[in-house]
Amino acid sequence: MKKLLALVLVIAMAISVMPLVVFADGGELKSMSEYDGNNKCLIDAVLKNDGEFMSENGNGFAWLNEREFTITEELQVLSISGWAAFDQEIKAYGYRLDGGEVVFIDEAFHVADDAVQAAAEGMGCEYAARYHINVDVSGLKGKHVIDYVIKVADGGVYILNVSGIDVTVTYAGVEDPDATPTPEPTAGSETEEITCLPGIFFTFDEEDKYEDFFIAGKEVEDIGWDPEKKCELLVVTNSTDPYITLNAPLAAFDVFDEDIDCGKYKVVSVGVKLDSNHGTGGQFYYTTDENGELGETQVATINYKNTTDFQAVTANFTKAKKWSGMLTILRYDVFGKLEADESTVEVYYVAFFETKADADEFGKLFAERGYDIFPEVATPTPKPTNTPTPTPTATPEGYVEPGAEETEVPTETAEAGNEQKEENKKSGCGSVLGGSIALVAAAGAVLVIKRKKH
Repeated sequence: MKKLLALVLVIAMAISVMPLVVFADGGELKSMSEYDGNNKCLIDAVLKNDGEFMSENGNGFAWLNEREFTITEELQVLSISGWAAFDQEIKAYGYRLDGGEVVFIDEAFHVADDAVQAAAEGMGCEYAARYHINVDVSGLKGKHVIDYVIKVADGGVYILNVSGIDVTVTYAGVEDPDATPTPEPTAGSETEEITCLPGIFFTFDEEDKYEDFFIAGKEVEDIGWDPEKKCELLVVTNSTDPYITLNAPLAAFDVFDEDIDCGKYKVVSVGVKLDSNHGTGGQFYYTTDENGELGETQVATINYKNTTDFQAVTANFTKAKKWSGMLTILRYDVFGKLEADESTVEVYYVAFFETKADADEFGKLFAERGYDIFPEVATPTPKPTNTPTPTPTATPEGYVEPGAEETEVPTETAEAGNEQKEENKKSGCGSVLGGSIALVAAAGAVLVIKRKKH
């Protein structure tokens, strides 16, 4: 009998220290972005093993996003810390591995401090709590998917979501010995090796290359073209959140005769040089024809390296659910904050890629070779001139003088083509310009900036 009681006591003690495990209804979890109410989430830091920082200083989300939410180190524990806010009470934090059981961890929940609570209330959320979620990855081999989750008072369980992107991390630790090895790529010629070219891109090696590409902004005091450096100059003044709207959708239609398909182009990259007065990392806000609301659920954070050398900064929308449809507005918040009185940003290109790996590789090639790395299609189609064509001395039978077709009545086919092009401009990018200007006007006076040569 004593042995039985001892065994029961051991089992009870073991259960008391185990995490609480529940199953998600139907095996599917919703994202915080799908919650019908107010909420907010931030990742302050990503940590490993005994608490060693992989990222810190409020940079956790940007650090993960730079890696497309993939961790490739061999770890014992993978942790994230931050805080979340809801319009109902937060009950627990936890994780789900490979779409299986949801595990809630008592030690992951921490009471919000006054600063977090105040920030939550400012966002319309009465409740807030910090989290520090530890996931034991010591026994995992190969690639595994970890969803970090939150549970609220009504029993709802949601995947944490920051800036429209679910906090779903791919952990690639120790290789699985049973996995089939990936063959090494065969090296080819220099031309064949360049497989990272962007699909849609804009270079600023010529003055007035695109009409009104930078169309409006806040605290972007000046825009000009530098003929020596062959780049656009953005002069930003002391401000919180200075931004400028990039007229990329309309320019893409004019130059490439197509809209920017977010389903295809998941990454936006900007090639820049900063001066020593540069501010903190910025953001890209966006709208599409499927998701027209500009706000905190439609944004990607970008980070700058602390250098005055060339760098390519990327906004990674691979996991952003609302990055879908055709792009209609792209707003470049140059810095999150600028302490200096003034800072100048040199912009060399704005490019759209299918993967972040391509964007990163292309940035390295541009740093080495400059504008030569871009294919010829980067140059817009030249507009026709009014230079008259000389009349031939002898007119062959059946000859039609060049330019005569311009004075003839258009055929039905030509009329249909013109109507279709006009319709494309109206339904696609023609409305973008109006949407962008309306956006700035809603926030205050419209700032129209005239470009000039420096």
